[in-house]
Amino acid sequence: QNAALADDRLVVSSESGTNVGHYTFDLKVAPANKEAVLSSFWFEEYPTRKGIIDEATKTITVTLPYGTEYTYLVPNYTVSSGAIVTVDDPELMGKPLYNGETDVNFTTTRKFTVIAENEKNSTEWTVRVVVSSAFTDVNPGDWFYDNVMDAAQNGYVSGMGDGTFQPKKATTRAEFASMIAKAMGYTDSDA
Repeated sequence: QNAALADDRLVVSSESGTNVGHYTFDLKVAPANKEAVLSSFWFEEYPTRKGIIDEATKTITVTLPYGTEYTYLVPNYTVSSGAIVTVDDPELMGKPLYNGETDVNFTTTRKFTVIAENEKNSTEWTVRVVVSSAFTDVNPGDWFYDNVMDAAQNGYVSGMGDGTFQPKKATTRAEFASMIAKAMGYTDSDA
């Protein structure tokens, strides 16, 4: 009798309110996905720097350009259909991440948990951010290597923001003034 009641609720009426017919349908709901798989990981800000996924140790390592600020980055990932992802960032505890939208503090190693659609199965991943140890266009054999790396390590220069220093590019007045001010110990708060 309940099936007949369900059928009777699907009534199509004309604009005048007269009954024009009944429809019946079969609704089949697929079981919830049991998979908690993570198959790719990268940051919104660095789409070409894909994370190296080690399935055996459940770790993901993302190497970013030299000098990269990685306090807050926006992770992108591919996971099983219907799965949600959480992270151990204290500001986000217990909240799901929104792929490509939520920023996460990566100053420490983070634990990402992929929770299957069935909410019973999960997989935990350790995500590590590593910053390259040198500019990609400043090599140990270059006559200026030691000077550039010393200046970078002391905070006088930071490169172009993409892991390059561009040593053959002309220095602007503003860049030179910034280097002198940093070398003399001035900060933004001294202005």
